[in-house]
Amino acid sequence: MKHSIINYTWALLGLAFMAACADEQGSEPGNDNTAVATIYQLDAKDPLNPDNDMLLRVATNSKTDAVYYASIPKAEFETKMQQGGEEAIKDFVIASGTKVKDLSGGAVADVAVEGMTGEYKVAVVATGAGARTLKVFDFTGLSWSDMAKGTYTFALVSFGENKVKVIKDVVLQKCENREGLYRLNKVYNGKSNIKFTLLNAKQDDYQFVAVSTQATVLNGVYIRDLATKENNQAFATDPEKGCKLYKDNKVTLVLNYFTAKKDYGAVVETFVPNP
Repeated sequence: MKHSIINYTWALLGLAFMAACADEQGSEPGNDNTAVATIYQLDAKDPLNPDNDMLLRVATNSKTDAVYYASIPKAEFETKMQQGGEEAIKDFVIASGTKVKDLSGGAVADVAVEGMTGEYKVAVVATGAGARTLKVFDFTGLSWSDMAKGTYTFALVSFGENKVKVIKDVVLQKCENREGLYRLNKVYNGKSNIKFTLLNAKQDDYQFVAVSTQATVLNGVYIRDLATKENNQAFATDPEKGCKLYKDNKVTLVLNYFTAKKDYGAVVETFVPNP
């Protein structure tokens, strides 16, 4: 398992409050009589892979001497809990996990836990003032199998000096541990992906799919299907406005590109499998 750590000064903690706080339990750094690490789960963005990587921001209080973390397969975690409770987990994390370098009282660090496939527990232990506190996060890393390799044609996005809109070697993949989830991998000129989920509505040669709001590789630019944009599920199964996965693995996506300030309207983009 690969781990990455970025340390920050305490002054940057204000930025952390912009992220969603996970498992805070009312503890605030600097105001406790025991070691506490307040942890925020952030969006895992490039170069991290949100399908298999987790990004945590760890803020310690003045009583904290050290912070350790470990990614533990769920089954192994549950066995340790049954055998020795939380103290066994703390022992394991401190002995076998990763110590966050140069992180003690009144500091902040971003911790990337990478390469998780399947169900995991990410455990974080703060030590200091003669005590140890434990916080645990659930994570399910996605596993994918290839269905077809082909070409994706963009309507708006272009890449490189030649403004290429046709991307080769894109791979249509099916998620093995989340029912109905698919993705077009490496669709943005060899980076990132577009995910979609199967809907129950079918026609003779295709099935409708949903594209939830998701980021593109362009900073601040997002995509979504028209049903999401209009908050109207009738669009999702409309033959002209809905997104489709065909029996021959062709994909047609009717998408809305948008930013916080601008809406680019509806466009049609396609994935065509190689012969």
